[in-house]
Amino acid sequence: MNKSFIHTPLAEGDCTGCHNRMPPNHGKLLSEDESRICFSCHDGLVPVAAESSHQSVEEGKCIACHDPHSADNEMNLLRPGSELCFSCHEDLGRRIGQNKVPHSPVGDDCLTCHNPHASADNPSLLKVRAPELCLQCHDASKKTFKVQHVDYPVERADCSVCHNPARIEYESDALR
Repeated sequence: MNKSFIHTPLAEGDCTGCHNRMPPNHGKLLSEDESRICFSCHDGLVPVAAESSHQSVEEGKCIACHDPHSADNEMNLLRPGSELCFSCHEDLGRRIGQNKVPHSPVGDDCLTCHNPHASADNPSLLKVRAPELCLQCHDASKKTFKVQHVDYPVERADCSVCHNPARIEYESDALR
């Protein structure tokens, strides 16, 4: 428990929030089934009727990403940033690592554009849809941007029709 980030109940000495001394019906003296214990406190992570949700969250596998006691990373993440995402999404990480022209948010952290748990209104765990998401970083009002896009109305377009934001090279699709 000497790591930088300690789960709040543990830091407050409240082990019984998760563990129970009574004869356990669940492993590790947990007071609930492992797939539901985190949701007993963190119940708002997945919005009702979410358009997309992370499979590990749906399955209650919180410890696939979080240490329930303490960790060296914020939010008790097992690994920092995209490194954690690519520990499961290995093929995606490998393909992104081979990009000749990387898109900086992808290299910085997947969570720049994606919610780690669920997205109420957007596919693929996106925080917001394109073009709004893209325009948070790209300034469509700049003259050079307009020239590059041949005055196409990017403010209303789905940028991913022409651009692949993760810049993954697809053999069958030269534009994406």
